[in-house]
Formats: sequence, C-alpha cells, structure tokens
Amino acid sequence: MTDSGRKQSIILIENFANNILGGDIDKLKDFSFLNLNTDTKYHQDEFKNKIGTEQIEMYGGYFIKNGHKSTLHQDINDYDDMNLIRAINTLLYINSKNNKMSELNWNDLNWEYESEKPKYEKYKYRGETINTFNTLINESYYEEYFNYNKTLVDKITKFRLKVFSMGNFMLLPNIKIGSKSLNLYKGSCLGDYSDRFFNHILKKDNEYINELLNINPFWYNSFSDKKDIEDFINYNYLQDYFDNNNKLNYNFAPYYAHWFFDKAQDIEEKTIYASYINKYIDIVTDKIDKRAERMIADLKNIIKD
Repeated sequence: MTDSGRKQSIILIENFANNILGGDIDKLKDFSFLNLNTDTKYHQDEFKNKIGTEQIEMYGGYFIKNGHKSTLHQDINDYDDMNLIRAINTLLYINSKNNKMSELNWNDLNWEYESEKPKYEKYKYRGETINTFNTLINESYYEEYFNYNKTLVDKITKFRLKVFSMGNFMLLPNIKIGSKSLNLYKGSCLGDYSDRFFNHILKKDNEYINELLNINPFWYNSFSDKKDIEDFINYNYLQDYFDNNNKLNYNFAPYYAHWFFDKAQDIEEKTIYASYINKYIDIVTDKIDKRAERMIADLKNIIKD
C-alpha cells in the first residue's frame, strides 16, 4: 500500500472517531451508518440525488420512488462501500501485516456503476454486507405484518441498524465475468445468504463462483489444505462464523422474506416465522459484534504503529 493511501485512511478514520464518536474508536462496534448524515465526507461524494427533475427522498442507502424502495447504485455507493469503510478496509486488508494485498491501494477499492458502461470492472475490490436485512425480513411490510407483536417489531427495527454497522461489512473481489461480479452473484443467485455463499467458497462446488474466485488470487487461495482455509477465515475476521473444524456453524438458507410474507398469513404460520427471525437476529447480531471487536482491535494497532 502506498504511504498516501495509508495516511489518507488513518486521517479519515481518526477524524470520524473524533467528530462522530467522541474520540472513542471502540464505539465503531455499535455505530450504525444509517445514523450518519448522508451529506458528509464519510460517504462517497454527495448523497443527495435527483433523477431528471424528480426529487428523490434518500434514507438508508435506498430511494423512494412512487412508493417503492430500490437501491440507487447509479449515483451513490452503498454503506458497505462508503469512503469510511474503504479507509477501514485499506488498513485491515492492505498493510504490511496482511501482505497478500500489499500491492493494492485505495483506488483499487473504488466502485462505480453505470448500466450501459460498467466502469466498476476496473476496480478490483469493493465492500459487501455479509448478512443483509431483506434476505429474511421484508423492510416494507414487517411492521404491518407483525403488528400484533410490538416486541418483535422493535427488535427487527433495532437489528436493521445493526446490519449497517462495520462488523457486518467485508471486502469482496469486484472483477466481473459476464454480467456478474462475486458480489452480484451472491445477491442475485444465492438470495444474499452468507451461509450459502461461504459454503460454496469452502466446498468449491459452484463452478461460477470458482471462476470468479480464481481471477482474484490475492483474496482467494487454493484451499488445498486446512491452513489455507484457516487463513481465509482469519484474514476476513470470520472466526465466529466457523467451528474448530472450519465448518460453518450456522444455517439460515433457503428461507426468503417474500415466501413468508406471501404464504405465512395465519397466526400459527406467523409465529413460526417470528421464531425464525428471532433466532436469526440473535445469532447474526452476536457474530457481527464479535467480528467488529476483532476488526477494531487490529485497527487500533495499525493506527498506533
């Protein structure tokens, strides 16, 4: 990593800690970027957008148009790829301690998207949300759907904040084959389930994912033996997602929010769904928090050195 990239990243992180976190970088663990003013330098450029002459209401990385919520990739970056997260990834993944990616720099973590001209092909890596909210919980309808259970609604709302926190963001290769990058394949073909995604990586049983991984040698080893798998887990701060035998220790796929909202209509079915969501939130929140603690510990050591 270039000295300028390291310095740029440290300055941005320390500035954020001092101005937003009261000087305490440990508060990154619980800070939800949904609470961050979207017009600040910690995001990517301006976060306000207009499509033609129509004003778009921004919130949480989404826009509202004609009553529907969609991700606006054309003009903004997701929270998992905002400037602050790039700075964090630059220090955690591109430093002398983790020298597998030492030849990369800040610009390799950049990301743009245009439907006709996919400029983002030239960027090698980008941030990704590990456990997504809408994978299992429909953002638009959960309050109405569970209106008989205020405790669960409050828990889901709190979890939505946790999803957009540092411990739930990781770095993924961004080189595209055909119409998809690894990030897009995870989201569109695997339901955005991290357990399905990690299992395919470790078992090497998905030809398309293998092809995407093999063109990203700095992120992906051959996994020919136990040591390679352990390197992958440790390098990506995923220790709490696997057991001592390097096997995934959780499983939520293949349940989808739209299936529940479409089919689970009576109270008994809703109760089953509610129980599943409770379990999902508890397990995933614990993993997000523990991962954040590992990342922050390394960040503090890197900045101190």
